Amino acid sequence: MTPHDDPTENLITRTLDDHAADAPSDAGLLTGVHTRLRRRRNTRVLGAAVLACAAVAATVTAGQSLNSEVSPAKEPVAPQTIPAARTQSKTGLSLRWESYKTVQVLVPASWQTYVSGPAPCSLSSGPVIGRLSPWLDRERGCALAVLPLADRQEYLWFDDVQKPGIKQYDGDWTEETREVAGVHVSVLSQSDATRREILDSATPILTTDKYGCPSRIGGDQAFQESSSRRARDADLRAVSLVSICEYWGGGVSPVQGPTLLSGSRLTGDAARALATELTDATPHTTTPEALPGCTDDGGRTFVVTITSPVASWPSRLHYSPCFPSYRIGEGSTQRTASQHLVDLIRTGPHRPSQPTDLILIPNNKTTPAR
Repeated sequence: MTPHDDPTENLITRTLDDHAADAPSDAGLLTGVHTRLRRRRNTRVLGAAVLACAAVAATVTAGQSLNSEVSPAKEPVAPQTIPAARTQSKTGLSLRWESYKTVQVLVPASWQTYVSGPAPCSLSSGPVIGRLSPWLDRERGCALAVLPLADRQEYLWFDDVQKPGIKQYDGDWTEETREVAGVHVSVLSQSDATRREILDSATPILTTDKYGCPSRIGGDQAFQESSSRRARDADLRAVSLVSICEYWGGGVSPVQGPTLLSGSRLTGDAARALATELTDATPHTTTPEALPGCTDDGGRTFVVTITSPVASWPSRLHYSPCFPSYRIGEGSTQRTASQHLVDLIRTGPHRPSQPTDLILIPNNKTTPAR
């Protein structure tokens, strides 16, 4: 093969000749091509062909000389597994994240009523965020498919018995249930846009939710150092935020660990007040006794993480309605939480109501989904 019998070079030459009428006037155009190809003669044929096609396209459409340098294309940005945090929806609603077990969902920020129990068996004055766990009366289920029109409110319900699918009710109300990461997520609304936006935002919790909460936690041994000592070393006035992760121990094995019920975040004065109260908690000296006749099939554990410019440190609050006092665990350190501290922690999604006006029927294995 002679120096000018290179098939790739001949292909490019023929291509350029075919487009010569459209190309700009440039006496050195073909010379530049030959010169570049001789420098790259050892390049693979496929790579040379791609370069040639790019050169031809640039010549025809942009009227640029092949002596111009071509900027490499930017690599595509990988899609995010979890949607970025946002404060406003496509429909103009202000949104926040709600977490449960292995899923997290964006909901309208105006939805502020929390219920522990089955949907839709309790009356409310506004939209509801419902969680079936850790509802204590789990031997009974809801007797209604939907509340009467005059009492009906929008809701997001986690882990309800509704099967995946869409149901239409009177008054243009629609309930849709999807299964995401093994959890049933149900939304009832008159607005199709709101319903779809909430359900479309549902995403699995792969590592932690938006508040830094993993879907399960292990034992207290993960807490190495006393949070109170580190807190005294930090300037509590500089505390920027407090993350609260709530877990429920009912119905799971000790190996798996408690499951996530909800996550939230405090900032500003609320965060500093909680950090100060947690730091001032007194050492735990006695084991509290359960209240007579009280039963609790799991209890709750709150992992409270305080963040300041100096440090970030976690504590655990073990909470059960059957005990008159509550323990704060930090590795080998145990302290007693005041009722004020418990009240500071149990806000928002961490203080759901256990309604007394539920319309219930006995629950058994043959009870069909609503």
